[in-house]
Amino acid sequence: VRSIDVVNELSYSKPSVSIAMKNLRNAGLVTMDESGYLHLTAAGRKIAETMYERHTLLSDWRSEERRVGKE
Repeated sequence: VRSIDVVNELSYSKPSVSIAMKNLRNAGLVTMDESGYLHLTAAGRKIAETMYERHTLLSDWRSEERRVGKE
């Protein structure tokens, strides 16, 4: 994925995505190849996986909460 793809998919401004990508690169969480494609580093992937696990856990919990509340 490229920065412009993030801009288009999430409707963020180009400057916001540019600053975010710079911060992520400086933190060693993403790299950018010569074609402008972004890649997670091992550290970036670990953080992304943790965030996804938390998201899944909270989404499942909320779904269960709604289901129980209807009974």
